[in-house]
Amino acid sequence: VDLKKSKVELEKNNWIKSVKLKYSLPSNLLIMIREEKPIFLLKDSEKISLLNVEGKKIQDIEIVSNDYKNLLILSGRGVENKIFNLLNIFSVSTSLSEEIKEATLISSRRWSLKHSANIIIELPEDNPSKAFHKIVELEKKYGFLHKRLKKIDLRASDRMIIELKKVSDLKENDI
Repeated sequence: VDLKKSKVELEKNNWIKSVKLKYSLPSNLLIMIREEKPIFLLKDSEKISLLNVEGKKIQDIEIVSNDYKNLLILSGRGVENKIFNLLNIFSVSTSLSEEIKEATLISSRRWSLKHSANIIIELPEDNPSKAFHKIVELEKKYGFLHKRLKKIDLRASDRMIIELKKVSDLKENDI
């Protein structure tokens, strides 16, 4: 068995992160495989793909099964190349980051996030982590993110524009 060639062939499978092959004399072959872990769902107009933490495509899928329904949904042109930027923003607060269900890269330069309460958070192109931190502070201090909010626009550095949901769009327990 050619170990180098076998390793290369196995690593062509997108589900395999790394492979170690080792002879164990007299007649055993030890195979250690580290599997890729899907972290994101990439949605574009034609397909849905599973991505790892680095933005590498693992597999295209037809239907989002229960195994993948809690993954962060990504969209936008070139989003795979900006995942590190998004993870830097999320490093500001893991608790708030866990509440973000969708992230859209707008014009390959800025992020629009969707909170689990269906609140859209528009981040600026410059210093989005600082803007995300503002939301974290307001949430900690005032419980800012509630179901009456529709949109928070932080694209202008000197202000925050807040759009509320129409009363007719609210459920009785949201008021």
